[in-house]
Parts: sequence; structure tokens; C-alpha cells
Amino acid sequence: MDAAAQEQLRARLVGAVCRAIEHRGNHLQCRLDARLLVVNAMWRLSHEGTIVATSDAEDADLDAIPALVGGQTVRDATCRGEYNDLRLEFDGGTVLEVFTDSEKYEGWNLLGGFNDAIIAGPGRNWAVWPVAGDEGGDED
Repeated sequence: MDAAAQEQLRARLVGAVCRAIEHRGNHLQCRLDARLLVVNAMWRLSHEGTIVATSDAEDADLDAIPALVGGQTVRDATCRGEYNDLRLEFDGGTVLEVFTDSEKYEGWNLLGGFNDAIIAGPGRNWAVWPVAGDEGGDED
């Protein structure tokens, strides 16, 4: 992900509050104010340096997720590496890390409505809407 896309990611996420988070079988969904983060790849949630849940965790571990992240504010959002791995740091010492694990499927999506999305994957691919300079209006 290039520097402009990184800035878009930060602008959309830093300061957002986690309104809801749930494990939905094969993916994780996190409501961050008006946006929805959908994680389809492997992920890890840690709190103050201790792993508390992962994408293949037992139900008891998954039950702890809302208490750790719910109501917390995103203080930093970064995308790293050639596969656009996502890292969200929340107030209170909780970190969500997403590790792209497929060349065929998207690793994560940040969705905010019409013409408002950041998509990582498949593989090294990524996309950001709106494109810089795009006002989202109709063209003649």
C-alpha cells in the first residue's frame, strides 16, 4: 500500500470507536463508528503484550473480544509489508493484527458506504475509494 493509501487508512480509522465486534465463523467484523471492518484472513488480538484470541481460537477465548475492544478508540492504524497486513492499536493496550493469507481472496475490507472503501487483497493487491480527486459525482 502506498503512502497516500496509508494516509487514507489513518484518516478513516484513527479516532474511530469500536461500537461492536464479533466473530462470524469464517470472518471477524468490527463496527468502527460508521465503518465496518471485515477480516477474512488470519488475525490475532493481543492485550498488553499477551495474545488473548486468534482467528482459530476456542469459543471461550472469542467471548473475551467484545470486553477488550468494545468502546475502545483506535489510536493508530497501519498497513505493513508486501501483503498489506493491518495493525490497529486501541486505547487500553489492545492490538488487532491481520495477516493476509491468500493469493485468491481479500484479506480485509474497510467499508463505509457508497464509494467509501479500502480493500486489501487478494495477495499483494489493494484498492482505495474514493480515488484521490474523485468527488463521487456523476460524469456527463
